[in-house]
Amino acid sequence: VDAPYLAEMVRRQVLDRFANDALTNGYVVRTTLQSNRQQTAVEALRNGLIAYDHRHGWRGAEAHQDLPASAGEAEYDALLSSYTGVSGLQPGLVTASDAKQATVYLPTHENVILDLAAMSWARPHINDDRVGAAPVSVDSVLKRGDIIRLARDDKGEWQLAQIPAAQAALTSINPEDGSIQALVGGFNFVRSKFNRAVMAARQPGSSFKPYLYSGAFERGFTPSSIINDAPLALPDPSKPNGLWTPSNDDDKFAGPMRLREALVQSKNLVSVRLLDAIGVRFVREYATRFGFSQDAIPANLSMALGTASVSPMSMARGYAVFANGGYLVTPYFIHEIDD
Repeated sequence: VDAPYLAEMVRRQVLDRFANDALTNGYVVRTTLQSNRQQTAVEALRNGLIAYDHRHGWRGAEAHQDLPASAGEAEYDALLSSYTGVSGLQPGLVTASDAKQATVYLPTHENVILDLAAMSWARPHINDDRVGAAPVSVDSVLKRGDIIRLARDDKGEWQLAQIPAAQAALTSINPEDGSIQALVGGFNFVRSKFNRAVMAARQPGSSFKPYLYSGAFERGFTPSSIINDAPLALPDPSKPNGLWTPSNDDDKFAGPMRLREALVQSKNLVSVRLLDAIGVRFVREYATRFGFSQDAIPANLSMALGTASVSPMSMARGYAVFANGGYLVTPYFIHEIDD
Protein backbone atom coordinates (compact mmCIF):
# COMPACT_ATOMS: atom_id res chain seq x y z
CA VAL A 1 0.00 0.00 0.00
CA ASP A 2 1.40 3.38 -1.05
CA ALA A 3 0.62 5.42 2.09
CA PRO A 4 3.82 7.07 3.39
CA TYR A 5 2.04 10.17 4.74
CA LEU A 6 -0.27 8.08 6.91
CA ALA A 7 2.61 5.81 7.93
CA GLU A 8 4.41 8.86 9.30
CA MET A 9 1.27 9.87 11.22
CA VAL A 10 1.16 6.36 12.71
CA ARG A 11 4.84 6.47 13.64
CA ARG A 12 4.44 9.77 15.48
CA GLN A 13 1.34 8.69 17.36
CA VAL A 14 2.90 5.40 18.48
CA LEU A 15 6.02 7.24 19.68
CA ASP A 16 3.79 9.66 21.62
CA ARG A 17 2.03 6.73 23.32
CA PHE A 18 4.94 4.40 24.06
CA ALA A 19 8.04 6.64 23.78
CA ASN A 20 11.24 4.63 23.21
CA ASP A 21 9.44 1.34 23.88
CA ALA A 22 7.83 1.77 20.47
CA LEU A 23 11.25 1.21 18.89
CA THR A 24 12.16 -1.97 20.76
CA ASN A 25 9.01 -3.86 21.83
CA GLY A 26 7.94 -5.05 18.38
CA TYR A 27 4.45 -3.58 18.28
CA VAL A 28 2.22 -4.31 15.29
CA VAL A 29 -0.03 -1.40 14.35
CA ARG A 30 -3.17 -2.05 12.31
CA THR A 31 -4.68 1.02 10.64
CA THR A 32 -8.16 1.82 9.34
CA LEU A 33 -6.83 2.35 5.81
CA GLN A 34 -8.58 0.49 2.98
CA SER A 35 -5.87 -0.56 0.52
CA ASN A 36 -8.01 -0.44 -2.61
CA ARG A 37 -9.36 3.01 -1.73
CA GLN A 38 -5.88 4.24 -0.84
CA GLN A 39 -4.45 3.14 -4.18
CA THR A 40 -7.37 4.73 -6.01
CA ALA A 41 -6.79 7.96 -4.07
CA VAL A 42 -3.07 8.00 -4.89
CA GLU A 43 -3.72 7.44 -8.59
CA ALA A 44 -6.51 10.03 -8.72
CA LEU A 45 -4.40 12.71 -7.05
CA ARG A 46 -1.30 12.06 -9.14
CA ASN A 47 -3.20 11.82 -12.43
CA GLY A 48 -5.14 14.97 -11.61
CA LEU A 49 -1.99 16.92 -10.80
CA ILE A 50 -0.21 15.73 -13.94
CA ALA A 51 -3.21 16.66 -16.11
CA TYR A 52 -3.38 20.08 -14.45
CA ASP A 53 0.36 20.55 -14.94
CA HIS A 54 0.16 19.60 -18.63
CA ARG A 55 -2.57 22.20 -19.20
CA HIS A 56 -0.18 24.84 -17.90
CA GLY A 57 2.56 23.98 -20.36
CA TRP A 58 6.15 22.78 -20.56
CA ARG A 59 8.53 24.54 -18.16
CA GLY A 60 11.65 23.15 -19.79
CA ALA A 61 14.13 20.42 -18.98
CA GLU A 62 14.80 19.59 -15.34
CA ALA A 63 18.51 20.25 -15.95
CA HIS A 64 20.98 20.49 -18.83
CA GLN A 65 24.47 19.04 -19.23
CA ASP A 66 27.03 19.63 -21.97
CA LEU A 67 27.65 16.26 -23.54
CA PRO A 68 30.92 15.73 -25.47
CA ALA A 69 30.55 13.89 -28.73
CA SER A 70 32.53 10.94 -27.33
CA ALA A 71 30.26 10.48 -24.28
CA GLY A 72 28.98 6.95 -23.68
CA GLU A 73 26.89 4.99 -21.19
CA ALA A 74 29.40 5.49 -18.36
CA GLU A 75 29.07 9.26 -18.66
CA TYR A 76 25.30 9.01 -19.06
CA ASP A 77 24.99 6.90 -15.91
CA ALA A 78 27.12 9.37 -13.96
CA LEU A 79 24.91 12.29 -14.99
CA LEU A 80 21.72 10.42 -14.06
CA SER A 81 23.05 8.99 -10.78
CA SER A 82 21.62 11.82 -8.67
CA TYR A 83 18.12 11.51 -10.17
CA THR A 84 15.55 8.94 -9.06
CA GLY A 85 12.06 8.02 -10.20
CA VAL A 86 9.27 10.16 -8.74
CA SER A 87 5.79 8.63 -8.62
CA GLY A 88 6.21 6.83 -11.93
CA LEU A 89 8.09 9.69 -13.62
CA GLN A 90 11.47 8.28 -14.68
CA PRO A 91 14.56 10.44 -15.28
CA GLY A 92 16.18 10.35 -18.71
CA LEU A 93 19.03 11.99 -20.61
CA VAL A 94 18.48 13.27 -24.15
CA THR A 95 21.39 11.96 -26.20
CA ALA A 96 20.16 13.02 -29.65
CA SER A 97 17.42 15.26 -31.00
CA ASP A 98 16.24 16.43 -34.41
CA ALA A 99 13.02 17.73 -35.92
CA LYS A 100 11.28 14.34 -35.94
CA GLN A 101 12.48 12.45 -32.86
CA ALA A 102 14.70 12.40 -29.79
CA THR A 103 16.65 9.57 -28.21
CA VAL A 104 16.45 9.41 -24.41
CA TYR A 105 18.76 7.25 -22.29
CA LEU A 106 17.27 5.79 -19.08
CA PRO A 107 19.11 4.58 -15.93
CA THR A 108 18.03 1.04 -16.91
CA HIS A 109 20.40 1.34 -19.94
CA GLU A 110 17.36 1.54 -22.21
CA ASN A 111 17.17 3.98 -25.13
CA VAL A 112 13.71 5.41 -25.74
CA ILE A 113 12.63 7.16 -28.93
CA LEU A 114 10.22 10.09 -28.50
CA ASP A 115 8.40 11.53 -31.50
CA LEU A 116 6.35 14.71 -31.74
CA ALA A 117 3.17 12.90 -30.68
CA ALA A 118 4.82 11.95 -27.37
CA MET A 119 5.18 15.63 -26.48
CA SER A 120 2.14 17.17 -28.14
CA TRP A 121 1.07 18.69 -24.80
CA ALA A 122 4.39 20.54 -24.34
CA ARG A 123 3.30 24.06 -25.17
CA PRO A 124 5.75 26.56 -23.63
CA HIS A 125 4.68 27.81 -20.21
CA ILE A 126 4.32 31.61 -20.26
CA ASN A 127 2.51 32.28 -16.98
CA ASP A 128 -0.24 30.73 -14.87
CA ASP A 129 -2.88 31.80 -17.40
CA ARG A 130 -1.09 31.44 -20.74
CA VAL A 131 0.79 28.85 -22.76
CA GLY A 132 2.49 29.16 -26.13
CA ALA A 133 1.83 27.41 -29.42
CA ALA A 134 1.97 23.64 -29.79
CA PRO A 135 5.43 22.34 -30.73
CA VAL A 136 6.06 21.76 -34.44
CA SER A 137 9.38 19.93 -34.07
CA VAL A 138 10.96 17.70 -31.45
CA ASP A 139 14.19 19.71 -31.23
CA SER A 140 12.21 22.84 -30.33
CA VAL A 141 11.35 21.07 -27.06
CA LEU A 142 14.34 18.79 -26.34
CA LYS A 143 18.07 19.39 -26.81
CA ARG A 144 20.97 16.99 -26.47
CA GLY A 145 22.07 17.03 -22.84
CA ASP A 146 18.63 17.76 -21.38
CA ILE A 147 17.65 15.78 -18.30
CA ILE A 148 13.91 15.17 -18.48
CA ARG A 149 11.15 12.92 -17.13
CA LEU A 150 9.30 10.16 -18.95
CA ALA A 151 6.13 8.30 -18.05
CA ARG A 152 4.15 5.50 -19.65
CA ASP A 153 0.66 6.23 -20.94
CA ASP A 154 -2.37 3.91 -20.75
CA LYS A 155 -1.02 1.89 -23.69
CA GLY A 156 2.41 1.46 -22.11
CA GLU A 157 4.11 3.91 -24.50
CA TRP A 158 6.69 6.38 -23.20
CA GLN A 159 5.63 10.03 -23.14
CA LEU A 160 7.38 13.25 -22.19
CA ALA A 161 6.53 14.25 -18.61
CA GLN A 162 7.51 16.69 -15.90
CA ILE A 163 7.16 16.79 -12.12
CA PRO A 164 4.09 18.95 -11.33
CA ALA A 165 4.77 22.35 -9.82
CA ALA A 166 1.40 22.36 -8.04
CA GLN A 167 0.53 20.24 -5.02
CA ALA A 168 -2.66 18.60 -3.74
CA ALA A 169 -4.04 16.48 -0.93
CA LEU A 170 -6.88 14.01 -0.48
CA THR A 171 -8.66 12.79 2.64
CA SER A 172 -11.42 10.19 2.80
CA ILE A 173 -13.14 9.22 6.05
CA ASN A 174 -16.03 6.96 6.99
CA PRO A 175 -18.77 9.38 8.11
CA GLU A 176 -20.26 6.84 10.50
CA ASP A 177 -17.24 6.53 12.81
CA GLY A 178 -14.50 8.85 11.48
CA SER A 179 -12.10 6.08 10.44
CA ILE A 180 -9.71 7.26 7.74
CA GLN A 181 -10.19 5.22 4.57
CA ALA A 182 -7.58 6.94 2.39
CA LEU A 183 -5.11 9.79 2.83
CA VAL A 184 -2.62 11.39 0.44
CA GLY A 185 -0.61 14.37 1.67
CA GLY A 186 1.09 15.40 -1.56
CA PHE A 187 2.38 14.29 -4.95
CA ASN A 188 5.41 12.47 -3.57
CA PHE A 189 6.51 11.91 0.04
CA VAL A 190 10.22 11.72 -0.76
CA ARG A 191 10.22 15.15 -2.42
CA SER A 192 7.96 16.79 0.19
CA LYS A 193 7.13 15.37 3.61
CA PHE A 194 4.73 18.20 4.44
CA ASN A 195 1.37 16.49 4.95
CA ARG A 196 -1.13 18.80 3.28
CA ALA A 197 -4.07 16.57 4.18
CA VAL A 198 -3.84 17.51 7.86
CA MET A 199 -1.32 20.39 8.09
CA ALA A 200 -2.23 22.74 5.24
CA ALA A 201 -4.64 25.54 6.20
CA ARG A 202 -6.28 26.79 3.02
CA GLN A 203 -9.38 28.77 2.10
CA PRO A 204 -12.22 26.35 1.29
CA GLY A 205 -14.07 28.85 -0.92
CA SER A 206 -17.63 27.95 -1.83
CA SER A 207 -17.36 24.50 -0.25
CA PHE A 208 -17.82 26.32 3.08
CA LYS A 209 -21.29 27.59 2.11
CA PRO A 210 -23.26 24.49 3.25
CA TYR A 211 -22.26 25.27 6.85
CA LEU A 212 -23.63 28.80 6.45
CA TYR A 213 -26.87 27.52 4.92
CA SER A 214 -27.22 24.96 7.71
CA GLY A 215 -26.96 27.78 10.24
CA ALA A 216 -29.59 29.75 8.33
CA PHE A 217 -32.02 26.80 8.47
CA GLU A 218 -31.40 26.67 12.23
CA ARG A 219 -32.47 30.33 12.36
CA GLY A 220 -35.76 29.77 10.53
CA PHE A 221 -34.87 30.03 6.86
CA THR A 222 -35.96 27.20 4.55
CA PRO A 223 -34.79 25.99 1.12
CA SER A 224 -37.74 27.95 -0.31
CA SER A 225 -36.81 31.26 1.34
CA ILE A 226 -36.14 34.01 -1.20
CA ILE A 227 -33.01 36.20 -1.09
CA ASN A 228 -32.07 38.85 -3.65
CA ASP A 229 -29.04 38.10 -5.86
CA ALA A 230 -28.15 41.69 -6.67
CA PRO A 231 -25.12 44.01 -6.42
CA LEU A 232 -24.03 44.89 -2.90
CA ALA A 233 -21.74 47.57 -1.45
CA LEU A 234 -20.72 47.53 2.22
CA PRO A 235 -18.44 49.88 4.19
CA ASP A 236 -14.82 48.69 4.36
CA PRO A 237 -12.10 51.14 5.46
CA SER A 238 -9.40 48.82 4.10
CA LYS A 239 -10.56 49.35 0.49
CA PRO A 240 -9.34 52.35 -1.56
CA ASN A 241 -12.89 53.68 -2.02
CA GLY A 242 -14.03 52.58 1.44
CA LEU A 243 -16.49 50.03 0.04
CA TRP A 244 -16.47 46.24 -0.24
CA THR A 245 -18.31 45.12 -3.38
CA PRO A 246 -18.43 41.30 -3.56
CA SER A 247 -19.56 39.71 -6.82
CA ASN A 248 -20.57 36.37 -8.24
CA ASP A 249 -18.06 34.23 -10.10
CA ASP A 250 -19.62 35.05 -13.48
CA ASP A 251 -20.33 38.71 -12.59
CA LYS A 252 -24.02 38.12 -13.35
CA PHE A 253 -27.05 38.62 -11.11
CA ALA A 254 -30.22 36.53 -11.03
CA GLY A 255 -32.40 38.75 -8.81
CA PRO A 256 -34.71 37.24 -6.16
CA MET A 257 -34.18 33.47 -5.92
CA ARG A 258 -34.82 30.54 -3.60
CA LEU A 259 -32.03 29.41 -1.30
CA ARG A 260 -32.03 25.92 -2.83
CA GLU A 261 -31.13 27.42 -6.22
CA ALA A 262 -28.67 29.88 -4.73
CA LEU A 263 -26.69 27.08 -3.11
CA VAL A 264 -26.73 24.93 -6.25
CA GLN A 265 -25.47 27.88 -8.31
CA SER A 266 -23.10 29.04 -5.53
CA LYS A 267 -24.31 32.64 -5.56
CA ASN A 268 -21.89 34.72 -3.51
CA LEU A 269 -24.18 37.71 -3.01
CA VAL A 270 -26.99 35.55 -1.67
CA SER A 271 -24.54 34.00 0.79
CA VAL A 272 -23.33 37.42 1.97
CA ARG A 273 -26.90 38.66 2.48
CA LEU A 274 -27.81 35.43 4.26
CA LEU A 275 -24.84 35.72 6.61
CA ASP A 276 -25.67 39.36 7.31
CA ALA A 277 -29.24 38.36 8.16
CA ILE A 278 -28.39 35.63 10.72
CA GLY A 279 -25.25 37.24 12.13
CA VAL A 280 -21.51 36.60 11.83
CA ARG A 281 -21.17 35.79 15.53
CA PHE A 282 -23.88 33.11 15.36
CA VAL A 283 -22.35 31.39 12.31
CA ARG A 284 -18.87 31.37 13.85
CA GLU A 285 -20.25 29.63 16.93
CA TYR A 286 -22.49 27.34 14.85
CA ALA A 287 -19.52 26.17 12.74
CA THR A 288 -17.92 24.67 15.84
CA ARG A 289 -20.65 21.99 15.68
CA PHE A 290 -18.87 20.73 12.55
CA GLY A 291 -15.54 20.58 14.34
CA PHE A 292 -14.07 23.92 13.25
CA SER A 293 -12.19 26.24 15.58
CA GLN A 294 -13.57 29.76 15.85
CA ASP A 295 -10.03 31.08 15.45
CA ALA A 296 -9.94 29.65 11.92
CA ILE A 297 -13.07 31.53 10.84
CA PRO A 298 -12.95 35.28 10.07
CA ALA A 299 -15.25 37.49 12.13
CA ASN A 300 -16.64 39.34 9.11
CA LEU A 301 -18.93 38.87 6.12
CA SER A 302 -16.11 37.52 3.91
CA MET A 303 -16.73 34.24 5.75
CA ALA A 304 -19.64 33.72 3.34
CA LEU A 305 -17.15 33.43 0.48
CA GLY A 306 -15.09 30.77 2.23
CA THR A 307 -12.17 32.77 3.62
CA ALA A 308 -11.68 30.53 6.65
CA SER A 309 -8.39 28.63 7.08
CA VAL A 310 -9.06 24.89 7.22
CA SER A 311 -7.37 21.63 6.27
CA PRO A 312 -8.77 18.92 3.96
CA MET A 313 -9.15 16.68 7.03
CA SER A 314 -11.26 19.25 8.87
CA MET A 315 -13.44 19.73 5.78
CA ALA A 316 -13.98 15.98 5.47
CA ARG A 317 -14.92 15.88 9.15
CA GLY A 318 -17.38 18.74 8.65
CA TYR A 319 -19.08 17.15 5.65
CA ALA A 320 -19.35 13.85 7.54
CA VAL A 321 -21.91 15.58 9.79
CA PHE A 322 -24.18 16.03 6.76
CA ALA A 323 -23.53 12.48 5.55
CA ASN A 324 -24.30 10.70 8.82
CA GLY A 325 -27.41 12.62 9.82
CA GLY A 326 -25.96 15.20 12.19
CA TYR A 327 -23.25 13.59 14.32
CA LEU A 328 -19.75 15.01 14.78
CA VAL A 329 -17.11 12.29 14.48
CA THR A 330 -13.41 12.39 15.36
CA PRO A 331 -11.14 11.12 12.58
CA TYR A 332 -8.80 8.29 13.63
CA PHE A 333 -6.43 5.98 11.79
CA ILE A 334 -5.14 3.41 14.30
CA HIS A 335 -7.52 0.49 14.67
CA GLU A 336 -5.44 -1.77 16.90
CA ILE A 337 -1.97 -2.13 18.41
CA ASP A 338 -0.71 -5.61 19.25
CA ASP A 339 2.40 -6.58 21.20
